[in-house]
Amino acid sequence: MTTTPSNLPRQIAENLTQLLSSWQFCSNSIGTRLFLYVLGSAAIGLAALSYSFYQTLVRGAQAEIQNSLSTQVKSVEAQLAPVEQQVRSLSGAANVLHRQGIKTPSAYEQLAFSALRQGSKLLTGIGLGQTPRAIVPDRQWFFPFYYFDKKVAGQKGKRLPAPDGDVIYSELFADDNYPNQDYYATPVASGKASWFEPYGSYGALIATYAAPIFDRQQKIIGVVNADVDFVDVTQQIANTKVTRNAGYFTILSAQGRIVAYPPAPPIPPKNLQPGPSAETVPELKPVWSSVRQGLASQTSGLLAIEGKYWAYQKIPSTGWVMLAAFPQGAIVTPAILTSIGAALIVTTLLGIVVLLFVRNLNRRLQPILDECNKLAADAQTQAKLQGQDEIGRLSASFFNLLAQLEANQAQIRQEASLRVQIQERQRQALEAESQVLQEDVGQLLEVVAAVEEGDLTVQAPVSDRVTGLVADTFNRLVEQLARIMAVVSSTAQQVTQSAETLEQFAVQTVSQVRLQTRSVEAMQALLQNIRNLTRDNAKQTQTANKSIQQAQEALVRGQGQMTQLTAEIDTLDRGTVQIVRRMQTLSDFVQLAVQFAKDQKRIASMTRVLALNAALLSTRATEQQDPDQFASIAREFEAVAAQVNDLAVQTSQSLIILQQRTEQIQTVVSGLNQDAEEIERIVKDFATGVEQSRQAFDEIRTATVQVARVGQQVTQSSQAIADAARDTLKSIREIAALASDTERQASITREQSEAMGQLAGNLDELVRFFRIAPEQMQTGSAAKILRSANDSGSPSNGTQPDPMNNENKKVTSSRRKS
Repeated sequence: MTTTPSNLPRQIAENLTQLLSSWQFCSNSIGTRLFLYVLGSAAIGLAALSYSFYQTLVRGAQAEIQNSLSTQVKSVEAQLAPVEQQVRSLSGAANVLHRQGIKTPSAYEQLAFSALRQGSKLLTGIGLGQTPRAIVPDRQWFFPFYYFDKKVAGQKGKRLPAPDGDVIYSELFADDNYPNQDYYATPVASGKASWFEPYGSYGALIATYAAPIFDRQQKIIGVVNADVDFVDVTQQIANTKVTRNAGYFTILSAQGRIVAYPPAPPIPPKNLQPGPSAETVPELKPVWSSVRQGLASQTSGLLAIEGKYWAYQKIPSTGWVMLAAFPQGAIVTPAILTSIGAALIVTTLLGIVVLLFVRNLNRRLQPILDECNKLAADAQTQAKLQGQDEIGRLSASFFNLLAQLEANQAQIRQEASLRVQIQERQRQALEAESQVLQEDVGQLLEVVAAVEEGDLTVQAPVSDRVTGLVADTFNRLVEQLARIMAVVSSTAQQVTQSAETLEQFAVQTVSQVRLQTRSVEAMQALLQNIRNLTRDNAKQTQTANKSIQQAQEALVRGQGQMTQLTAEIDTLDRGTVQIVRRMQTLSDFVQLAVQFAKDQKRIASMTRVLALNAALLSTRATEQQDPDQFASIAREFEAVAAQVNDLAVQTSQSLIILQQRTEQIQTVVSGLNQDAEEIERIVKDFATGVEQSRQAFDEIRTATVQVARVGQQVTQSSQAIADAARDTLKSIREIAALASDTERQASITREQSEAMGQLAGNLDELVRFFRIAPEQMQTGSAAKILRSANDSGSPSNGTQPDPMNNENKKVTSSRRKS
């Protein structure tokens, strides 16, 4: 026969009736008394149990609501934590750049841009502003701020060129006069990081998180601001139920402004206007008043208002409050129905069970009772046994078992004592092993804490246990990291010193070129004087030819000498022009050398920035416990290594160009030496011609007084020409000496550049220790900084790194196993 749910209660009643009819009730039967006692006490207990069960269900539902609220608060905290971490990282990076003496605005602008690109998906804008002349001394106020384009009209700032056209740059001193705004004044006055009330911004509801920047003396030198859009948070809250597919969550600010309210989502306010207040919503007005009173003494609680349970909890990071609303009927009605149904079911089942138990007990005791009746020989004993219940009849049968039970109990006690001793020895062994393991873990944690504080000289104790393998792996990783950081720091200092030396050589070279230029100009002036004096001599010679015909032959000979001198002067003039041109070429090469020195100085600055990023990544690596986060930091460190490699390649290319320019300078200097030797020869011939001219004019001095006067004037002019020629020769020798010094300094510059190239190569080989696969490569902040510096402030994407080596894989594998 098939049993259906509709006739199941009727069948249970029929079975219970058959059991009662088949059971012979007797006043002195233990079964009868047991049945009555059990049902009576069960009725009382079930009533109390039902009420307790109802209260338990209600408390469980309330705890479930509070747990769901706590989970949602942690979810919001987890979404806001990356923003706060990004602000702290930007503040720390700005502090490090300030300590290193970097005062260029472009470095801090690039730092803010990199923070925006690497921020969480909630981050819509970020920037850093200085107190008066604290970070960039050349400017009193400076606040670079980058934010994503919201595709609406009226946005302040300037859009960046492609491929960063989705980002807008705004200088908040010019666009917003930030010294008079709360997001600057509040963190500067309090010295603490804080969240501000939500407000409207170009059609979206956002909130600002601000944190101060401190220097070494803990003096505030600026602030970091980050804007957060709560669209994703509100959507997640709107799509999440409190529990049992009912209820909703609400977020209110510290002043009661609505951040999220799923029943009536708030419309984003106008630009820079605060969000709507909870006092304007009838449902939230009494709730917010009670929650505000509760928050005065505790951070969380539960209220019952107007047929709903309202659980509230403060969000620690922001100081805001999250509410969880749940209807009371969804808890009370199921609890009452469940309690009553459970009581009825338990009562019915208990009656059936007791009835079956008593029936079975009587059936099993009946043979024993029959035997007891047989043992009773006389009628008096039988009447006495009949007047007792089943237990009384059996009591006599148990007396003979007491002795045996006592013996069995003694044996059981002995065995139990042995078991307790064995368990005690096992417990002591486990405690000893646990103590040793705790000591090893404590020592390892102390070493990790020291590394987090920046001490790379500590070592974890190594043993033959599992913790020993972890300590050995950690020691090798710390040693490798300390060696790389030492080489990076030393290389950066050497590159900086070499760049400064190159710059000094370039300045000296420019000074020498200027001296050479002035010497050439003086030589040109002397040649012009010689030309003028020669022309005067020619005129005086023509006058003498007209005055005295007796000295015609001597004058003709002197005129020939003058013609030769004039030709040599023209030759000397052309040589001077050629020297001037070569000096101009040499000046151009020196300017190129100066530009190379500036490039080397820029490379040194980028090397310091890379060393800084490596130090920051090392600090973050010591703080991370999650292997995925540690792998991400390793990828960023590999990006830094790739940029160091690019830096080494650029240095090598610059060295090749400098070598070519040095060879060209040597060619020009060699040409100058040849021109100087040619001019020296011409000047010697010119001096010989002048001497011959002087002798010719001495021969005709005795002819007439007029010829003597003319000859005297010619002699003086020739002497002046000779003096000018000697001065010219002296200037040419000085030019040759300066050219030789320039060649020597260029050679020193090339040697310094080769040394810088070797240092960069050594640094690249050491940094190649950290590698990952090309498909896992991501863009790093150091890569963007270096690329943007090479492209005059325009950010670009990073390059592909080399694959991770086997040593790094072994370290990562051993740490994961540990």
